[in-house]
Amino acid sequence: MRCALAALGFINCDLQHNLQVILDTMGKCAEKADIVIFGEAFLQGFYAADFDIRHDAPIAVAADDPIINEIRAKARECGIGVSFGFIEKDEDTF
Repeated sequence: MRCALAALGFINCDLQHNLQVILDTMGKCAEKADIVIFGEAFLQGFYAADFDIRHDAPIAVAADDPIINEIRAKARECGIGVSFGFIEKDEDTF
């Protein structure tokens, strides 16, 4: 198995930017690796959570959120696995 370790920059609390980094990297690695691996909490940014529910709840995403589904679709399109951390929302908990 060929793994690509994606030690790339993120922007805290900027899900759209971080999503684009994930999508672009999967595209670039599709023919070169079987899986691309991002770091912990990459989607929201490692320092995004501040453990204040008023701040953290809006940036948490559910496992079936459209942003996660977009990553799944890109992975299928590219024929590549992807691993990334994110702050997950499950109903009223995260």
